[in-house]
Amino acid sequence: MANLADYEIHVRGKKEEAYMLYAATPCADFKQILRADWIDDDFIIHFNGNCKWGLDYNATDDYNGTIDSGRIDVQNLDEAGQGYWNISLKKKSELLHCEIEAYELMDDTDMYEESFVHLKNGVVIESKQASCDKIEWDPEEYPEYEEFCEDFDIDPEEISESDFEMDEWGCMVYLIGEPLDYSFTF
Repeated sequence: MANLADYEIHVRGKKEEAYMLYAATPCADFKQILRADWIDDDFIIHFNGNCKWGLDYNATDDYNGTIDSGRIDVQNLDEAGQGYWNISLKKKSELLHCEIEAYELMDDTDMYEESFVHLKNGVVIESKQASCDKIEWDPEEYPEYEEFCEDFDIDPEEISESDFEMDEWGCMVYLIGEPLDYSFTF
């Protein structure tokens, strides 16, 4: 079974190219536009979603064709871009003459991996990655923290109950390492 990567992407460029980048971004369970708007002379799209293994999994920079965004139908975006899912974000940025900022999170069972990339016309402006080990404590399975620590060989004086934070599924999570420090610029 594939691990899913959650992502948020911001695109700046011409309207058709920005929508085509959205369409050409892989999707597993969901993909949704959060914002689509004009700022000065640029069209901006913010969207999020998830995909199998990561945005550039099995993607190539060696694509020699073009991406035809001239006749994109906004009503059928998902169908319009599926043939381009195997092209890397860097190459899509080059072919679509757009600026892309992409944050990606792979939350595996015992690992937490993040990446952020800022691309402009195929050139990498910024690229960051971080990886943390992860400890998950399910309070329903282990209502007593001491019992959890004993079963998983955790020193409760080194990692206290208050060091854990609740995730969106109700599990308590502790990250060993520093999460990625990034910010979107548009």
